[in-house]
Amino acid sequence: MEIKWQFTYLSAEAQAEARVLMLATNNVLSPASGNPIVSPSQDMVIGLYYITECYEDLESAKMAFVDVNEAEQAYEAGHIGLQTPIRIRVGELAGDPQFHSQLKNRFSELTMENPVDGNALINTTLGRVYFNSVLPKDFPYIQAKVRKNEMKKNHFRSH
Repeated sequence: MEIKWQFTYLSAEAQAEARVLMLATNNVLSPASGNPIVSPSQDMVIGLYYITECYEDLESAKMAFVDVNEAEQAYEAGHIGLQTPIRIRVGELAGDPQFHSQLKNRFSELTMENPVDGNALINTTLGRVYFNSVLPKDFPYIQAKVRKNEMKKNHFRSH
């Protein structure tokens, strides 16, 4: 029995489309369920948990800072740590109040009851400020320690 092979040559456009469709960045969500296929690796999980953790009550914040730059200077000088409760104005990191109301139910364990006013002093940590600085500008301020399940929700929202 002899096997005969037949080849079909793809046009340049078809080859380009196939390459784009097979890129890893385009295969983030499962076609069947729409859920993320990729999940954060263990070092990411531990790192984000560490940076968003607060070992003391946020209400015990003793230091207040005008903005993120001033808090960073205190951190670099060793006056505060990433998990130290502080009072700070988060500015643009507060996110869009209308977007907060849209996502309030989905991210209730991460967001505050009411939208954050970026011009008011809030109790948080520098680690949480850093975490929020990498989120989309309109995303509500995340005021909680982030665990793997919350990261999956946040990862799904960003795509």
